[in-house]
Amino acid sequence: MTDTVARQPQGIPVGGQFAPTFHSEPGFTLNGSATTVSVPFQGSIDLNESSFGSLPQLPASVGTPEVTFDFDIDGKLETHVSVDGSTMSFWNDDMADEITNTIESGHSGEVEVAPWSAIAEYEDWEQTRTWAESVHERIHGATLEVLTTAASDGAARVSIINFATGRGEAVIQPTPEQASAKRAAAAVAVVEEGQGSQDTMRDLFTDLRHYADARGIDIQKALDDSSEYYRHEKTNPSFTGVS
Repeated sequence: MTDTVARQPQGIPVGGQFAPTFHSEPGFTLNGSATTVSVPFQGSIDLNESSFGSLPQLPASVGTPEVTFDFDIDGKLETHVSVDGSTMSFWNDDMADEITNTIESGHSGEVEVAPWSAIAEYEDWEQTRTWAESVHERIHGATLEVLTTAASDGAARVSIINFATGRGEAVIQPTPEQASAKRAAAAVAVVEEGQGSQDTMRDLFTDLRHYADARGIDIQKALDDSSEYYRHEKTNPSFTGVS
């Protein structure tokens, strides 16, 4: 009898279609038993159809599956696709150089109800499996892009190497954009304390543009919105927002 391997879906539901653009978190921390090293990393990667291929069509009867992903104890990426509360997991079988799943690997057990049993038609089941494999390929490719981007970032690279070699926190020179973002915060503090000048405001606006670039913020929209807020506040002191 085949042993049953529990596969508990974890992660954040991402829906049926993988988002076209992924924005990394502002930073992440690697924890060691003796030394904690913060790895500074900011950026974004663009994901598009030409890189990953179009998603196959899902059967109308299936609706919108819930998708999550995580890494198992061996560091292998697993994508979990739930249909009507029933979950099937997908991962790369390196030995066979292909994607396998809970059923094909024998991990579903012999006494359990087969995953996706609510899909009545076999053709719909197969079509959903093909769709799920494509989603897994996209998630797998996206996570590799994130790792590649982080490893290519000079500051992150130095920190990771220092962590791995036990050298502790890295001393990193900030990029011009990071320095500008820091100056923007300092300039705001100066203006709030009433020490601003024409030159201070000029530098503040310049640094805020760098700050917006580093955070993926649409600076032009922010400026347009601020102009509208300014006009409303000049004519109506009790104004609290633009509807």
